[in-house]
Amino acid sequence: MIIPGTAITTPGAIEIDTTTPGAIEIDTTTPGAIQIDTNLSRALKIDTTTPRGIEIDTNTRAIEIDSTTPRAIEIDTTTRAIEIDTTTPGAIEIDTNTPGAIQIDTTTPGAIDIDTTTPRAIEIDTNTPRAIEIDTTTPGSVKIDTTTPRAIKIDTSPKAIKMDTTTPRAIKIDTSPKAIKIDTTTPRAIKIDTTTPRAINIDTTTPRAIKINNPTPRAIKINNPTPRAIKIDTRTPRAIKIDTTTSRAIKDDTTTPRAIKIDTTTPRAIKDDTTTPRAIKIDTTTPRAIRDTTTRAIKIDTTTPRAIKIDTTTPRAIKDDTTTPRAIKIDTTTPRAIKIDTSTPRAIKIDTSTPRAIKINTSIPRAIKTDTTTPRAIKIDTTTPRAIKIDTTTPRAIKIDTTTPRAIKRYYYS
Repeated sequence: MIIPGTAITTPGAIEIDTTTPGAIEIDTTTPGAIQIDTNLSRALKIDTTTPRGIEIDTNTRAIEIDSTTPRAIEIDTTTRAIEIDTTTPGAIEIDTNTPGAIQIDTTTPGAIDIDTTTPRAIEIDTNTPRAIEIDTTTPGSVKIDTTTPRAIKIDTSPKAIKMDTTTPRAIKIDTSPKAIKIDTTTPRAIKIDTTTPRAINIDTTTPRAIKINNPTPRAIKINNPTPRAIKIDTRTPRAIKIDTTTSRAIKDDTTTPRAIKIDTTTPRAIKDDTTTPRAIKIDTTTPRAIRDTTTRAIKIDTTTPRAIKIDTTTPRAIKDDTTTPRAIKIDTTTPRAIKIDTSTPRAIKIDTSTPRAIKINTSIPRAIKTDTTTPRAIKIDTTTPRAIKIDTTTPRAIKIDTTTPRAIKRYYYS
């Protein structure tokens, strides 16, 4: 128990100064001891005679760390700024003499300042407290506009990003080459609608431009009556619409040709108007089958589930009609055999007598065939089964040596 008015003779002991009520004092005769100055009430002081000792200045109540000790942190008693000793290698230093170093501006308390003479250096403008500024004299550097507090601005030099200072919190890109710009005067440019804050708007006068505006055809619109719903203008053909009557369902107007519709009778099924040519329809009678009743379209044979069939009534279609020139047919007599009408020039035919065999029409010149009387023709040597032979009477022809099966031989002229 400490008796008021009684001195403490034990080093390191805590004493309540009787001369200054409420003041705590630690014996200063012991190095490293904590002492509260009796002359300045409630001021904390640490003995500075001991290295690494913490001291609070009694005149300004500032915290000071001994600068004579390497790696020691010191707070300037005149400006209350934090300073790190620059005389010790490996120590953290805030100094403008060293390029790329971080410095705290002592002229403006609490302001961070980085050397502007060094390119790519970060600087906080001391004139505008809490404003970040980057050197504008160096192209490609980032700058915060000091005239508009908390506004981000980038140098207007080429390839630089710039913020429009006239519109607070607005993003603007420089018009220089290879730079991204938000402006309606530039074709294919993205613009933010300034009339509607926080709204994205794209110029409709520019071809291939995207705009969010319901009066404009082919525009994407967000359905306001239905929160979180995406809607396409129904007045524009070929547009995608969200069915407002069926939540989360994709629907399109069936009165518009080439439109995709969701079959409401079959949940999650894709259906199209069968009255529209070139339309794709899901056959409701055959689950998972694609079918179309129109010409020139791909159809799924409803008699054979999951089978693909071509319309035989339309020329130029991929089908099994042998009466149509240039058409590909599946030979019905030979399963899995491809056959071409031999009455049509330049047609490829599969010999139906030999399943899976390829045959060329020998009556047509310039055709890949077995006729040796036609120059530049490829022939299959009948004497040597499965051997490829070229007419030797034709210069630059490749011939298969029939004496040596499967050997390639070239005919040389003397």
